Amino acid sequence: GQGGEADIYRKGLEAYKVFKQPNHPDFQGDTALQTNAREKIAEHQHKLPALKKLLLPARAAMPGELLHDKRGMIAGYQMNFVDDVELLIRYGEKDFRERGVSDELVVRTFLDLHRTVEAMHRAGAVISDFNDLNVLVKHGRPEAHLIDIDSIGFGKYLSRMFTANFVDPLICDPKASAPLMISPHTADTDWYAYLVMLMRSLLFVGPYGGVYRPQDKKKMVPHDARALKRITVFDPDVRYPKPARPYRILPDALLGHFEQVFGKDKRGAPPISLIESLRFTTCSKCGAA
Repeated sequence: GQGGEADIYRKGLEAYKVFKQPNHPDFQGDTALQTNAREKIAEHQHKLPALKKLLLPARAAMPGELLHDKRGMIAGYQMNFVDDVELLIRYGEKDFRERGVSDELVVRTFLDLHRTVEAMHRAGAVISDFNDLNVLVKHGRPEAHLIDIDSIGFGKYLSRMFTANFVDPLICDPKASAPLMISPHTADTDWYAYLVMLMRSLLFVGPYGGVYRPQDKKKMVPHDARALKRITVFDPDVRYPKPARPYRILPDALLGHFEQVFGKDKRGAPPISLIESLRFTTCSKCGAA
């Protein structure tokens, strides 16, 4: 497999993550990517040994044996291979969910992920660039595994990476035309990203989905700037996407929490009771869940 910063290899029940060097073909002709690779590899020389000392939860794919190149520099690491998994992003895809992934399983998976996020914070770590591409879910089981652990923040190591749809607007430049991170990730930004993933998995739309069509054209903003202006999918001037589930199917407490977080900057760990109390039934008349 391949990611933006590393190549991944599998051998039996083990996986190996090897960082792309500045001279990697993927970085050819891009001095910014080459510089970033050089800086990340330099940081990993002391960050990864420090990371291995953290008491992170079992669901975090911790580095095992560190891999070294011929010069003795850390070039990657070994980790246990987790098989029979899907990326969490699939839980926000209606077609995928209709092929047998129940709402009950989604709820139980997010309860599992809630406990893991809490455990990460107790260990002094911030997931940082938390998104539905670095969470692996076991097929048919409520297990959510965190990957890309080498990019988390802890101690003096602050992650500079972010994903636009999941980054907390409170740590972004409010004057930008799209999310641009200017402050460090925190435990609160992890919980913000968690709620984005939860909402997408329950409704098939994120907090700033839909099409914004204000009657006053002076209020028009670029789509990518809506999070910075807190123009949510709940706004009366936003046309709700037809493929998404109606948000009124959610309990008032959870729906209200989403509105407070995404529209009015409420932060903190969401009460786990909001998720524990979720129950989904099928309409006897139309068959919709």
